[in-house]
Amino acid sequence: WGAGALLLVLSFYSVVSGWCMAYLWHTVHTGFSVNSPNPQTVWHQLLASPSRLSLWYTLFMILTLGVILMGVEKGLEKATKIMMPALYVVLIGLVIYALHYGNTHKAIHYLLNFNSNKITFSSVSMALGQAFFSLALGAGAMLAYGAYAPKSTSLPFAVSIIAILEVCVALLAGLAIYPLLFKYDLSPKSGPGLMFTTLPHAFAQMPAGNWVAAIFFTSLIFAAWTSSINLCEPLVMILMQKWQFSRRRATLTIGAVAWCIGFIALLSFNILKNATLAGHTLFEWDVNFPTNIMLPLGGLGYAIFTGWVLPKKISQAEINTPWFYPIWLFLIRFIAPIAIVFVFISQFIDLLIAFRI
Repeated sequence: WGAGALLLVLSFYSVVSGWCMAYLWHTVHTGFSVNSPNPQTVWHQLLASPSRLSLWYTLFMILTLGVILMGVEKGLEKATKIMMPALYVVLIGLVIYALHYGNTHKAIHYLLNFNSNKITFSSVSMALGQAFFSLALGAGAMLAYGAYAPKSTSLPFAVSIIAILEVCVALLAGLAIYPLLFKYDLSPKSGPGLMFTTLPHAFAQMPAGNWVAAIFFTSLIFAAWTSSINLCEPLVMILMQKWQFSRRRATLTIGAVAWCIGFIALLSFNILKNATLAGHTLFEWDVNFPTNIMLPLGGLGYAIFTGWVLPKKISQAEINTPWFYPIWLFLIRFIAPIAIVFVFISQFIDLLIAFRI
């Protein structure tokens, strides 16, 4: 189940990452302008072209598979060591630029202003769902990296660092984006519209905007590249360990299957745009089903297995922090399953409403 979720997420994630690569090329080759072609036109022209979408999608998939083919130390570890620090450097640079040229006060108020009335059933569910997607708890990427961690690693310390860095990246991204949006009175809407139409409008108007756009989309590609590697590696591990595939054969098999799923999904923006199920396109199903259904259910399975099935002597040895183990056991047995069921029911209801089922 976790592997299925990983495969579907990898397919649509690579499609979106291909958009980022296309926009980086457009920025370097043409640049953004408030005149013709404006960012809205650029976006619609990209989605309407199956050949351009396929080209950038395939190129991104090749980059991901190339790292996986090189193995853990030469590929996975080296790529992560280079790209993750580079991502932070680029993000911090973008934040400095945005805070200098943008509407800092309004952006900080928008991001950090506390309003207790906004804490609702829906907002809590969305926050938990975001944690699932962002940390890949229900899909197995954490499982893969945990398998590679040395025995001496303190898992409580490691996951605490991961959580802190995750929040820091989110805040940096917000401080890099929202000051620029508010500076030019643009809507801070979510989804593809923010990245591929709203922000380019800001880039077209700001000082050295095309340079900033190039740096911004480069940072997105770095983030997406490391994430897609994280999604692909556990799938390759499964084929290597359960069916004794070679790394090369496993990587090419996973790449081929994921590419086919993503290719069909990207055609829903043009050739297959009228092919819908319950009023939604194939791409929307590719996004919503693994995100809202498979990730929470996969996380529930992991929580039940590690909390109730896995022998305590094994989990105690892995946690390797005696004072924290009873806390972890309580959380994984009771709090985590309740929170996951809460997320799943909420997301499932939202999915039924959204798809008019």
